[in-house]
Amino acid sequence: MTDLVIKLTGEITDTNFDGWKENLIAQIKATRKDLITDDDFAEAGDLVKSIKSAERALKAAKKSAIEQAADIQKLFATIDEVSQEAREARLSLERQIKVRKAQIVESIIDDGLTEVAELLEQQNDNFALLDHSNWTNRQRFEDAVKGKRSSSSMEKAIAALIRDIKTEVESQSVQAGTKSERLGSIDDEYSPLFQDRQSLIRMSLDDLNSTISERIDFYLKEKAEAEAAKKAAEEKAQAEAGDEHSDAASSVADGSGEPDRVELPLGQSDREPDPGDLPDGLDIPARYIVTIEVEATEDVAADIADEIDIRYRDNKHVLNVKFAELV
Repeated sequence: MTDLVIKLTGEITDTNFDGWKENLIAQIKATRKDLITDDDFAEAGDLVKSIKSAERALKAAKKSAIEQAADIQKLFATIDEVSQEAREARLSLERQIKVRKAQIVESIIDDGLTEVAELLEQQNDNFALLDHSNWTNRQRFEDAVKGKRSSSSMEKAIAALIRDIKTEVESQSVQAGTKSERLGSIDDEYSPLFQDRQSLIRMSLDDLNSTISERIDFYLKEKAEAEAAKKAAEEKAQAEAGDEHSDAASSVADGSGEPDRVELPLGQSDREPDPGDLPDGLDIPARYIVTIEVEATEDVAADIADEIDIRYRDNKHVLNVKFAELV
């Protein structure tokens, strides 16, 4: 734009204001269009600077005119009108630049996040158990385009970020597969110890191996203690049964007891006892069946039968312990 000139000597003697005004208004009207390309943004920025310069020129011209003469209200009013129009055009253009640039940034970031989401969906089931928040964090994409002025520079920044994410994803996918294979190699006996698969897959491989060893060691320790306690209980039961046999034998020997039957050797339930095997004055003992009905699952009932067998296997009065389903 040309420089604005106004000279006054009580009347306007020299001014190019009309032509200058038309030139400024033409430029203002030229700003009223959508901003799409980088060139549009650059041109709009230059117009903002030019309009600011025009505003300053109008203010300076008004001040100069006031100093030159007092009766120039019409000129002042026109200057104020043009100045206000220039200001409104500048502010509108600046807002449009800001809004449009924000829209472009959002669009570029959305496209990048969509591409990453598709990449994550292509990975295996083990990878799906991992935490994906670091790769889908929008702030990470916003940081990548911060300070970039053109759409092309933003797109390049997002493309570089996606390449980095792809490298990270491929590495984590391989590690997830390795950790899955490690969990799959665990013996079936220990598989109930590792039901929290998601948290295990998210561990580092070293932490996973340590956790596996710790859980199995703890399980084996508990199992050994349980077996030792069971064995001790069985030995105690056998000892108590032996004491009962000794007491019964002593009672018969000294005549203090009055047994109604005689002990038979275990395993000889299929023959009648020989009267010659019995002490003098005693009759052949009768046989009895003691029945215990259990309402439980087959495994629980079988365990109870085993406990009874263990408890009474050394009792010579007990000829047989049978386990059968009650129909």
